[in-house]
Amino acid sequence: MLQRESISPTRSAMPTVLNILTIVFSVFGLIGTAVLVLGPNDDMTRHQVTYAAMGDYTTWVCVSAIIALAVFAVHLTAGILGVRYSRRAPNLMTLYAILALVLAVVDIVLALMLSPFPFASARFDDIIGPRIGLEVIAVPWPIVLLVLANLRRTREACTR
Repeated sequence: MLQRESISPTRSAMPTVLNILTIVFSVFGLIGTAVLVLGPNDDMTRHQVTYAAMGDYTTWVCVSAIIALAVFAVHLTAGILGVRYSRRAPNLMTLYAILALVLAVVDIVLALMLSPFPFASARFDDIIGPRIGLEVIAVPWPIVLLVLANLRRTREACTR
């Protein structure tokens, strides 16, 4: 008598890799937020500038930091749920990716608009420029995550 082995389909490894990267990059994002807020302090001292003297730009730095913390909390939650193959993980990854891209674009635009320094000045290069550079560097990951989180095999693997 032949016995049939039950063949269970194997889950895609995509969610596991994606979720580990999501957790790692969410921690980088939290650290990056701290760098964007606290990082320019030495340059500000060297240029004899204070946050109080930068007006609306300072307000945006504080508001964007709070928004970024919320966005990275969604990012970290998506990674943790993804490791558990939760059905909600791809949706949260998609939400994070959209929020992160919107925040990056708004941050770059407002940093340029609210900058109290002339565009081609040493103050701009030292204080505002790195913020814009870090935002540009951060943009590819949400795009990659948006694509990978919405692949059929990723969604099929997340069944809990």
